[in-house]
Amino acid sequence: MDLSSGGVKAVNLARDKPWNERMLLVFKPLHFGDYAGPAVKLIYCFFGLMPGLLAVSGFFIWRLNNNKTDKLMRKRKVPVRYSHTGGAV
Repeated sequence: MDLSSGGVKAVNLARDKPWNERMLLVFKPLHFGDYAGPAVKLIYCFFGLMPGLLAVSGFFIWRLNNNKTDKLMRKRKVPVRYSHTGGAV
């Protein structure tokens, strides 16, 4: 479109493009979440943030459990044994 006159400069159809450009035209809206309304964007945001949140919360749960196990072993005066991989058994 010509912005000053409002006329059509050129027609650019997806069917006239090579396969790789057509694939990009299809996947770009899916990647950025531009094909639907705000509800779909919120769903994208939720599921996009979920792996990071699960990793951080899993680390904290593991760390708290590991600290409790170490304190319990020291309290019972049980010697800590280490496996050949280097971790506590």
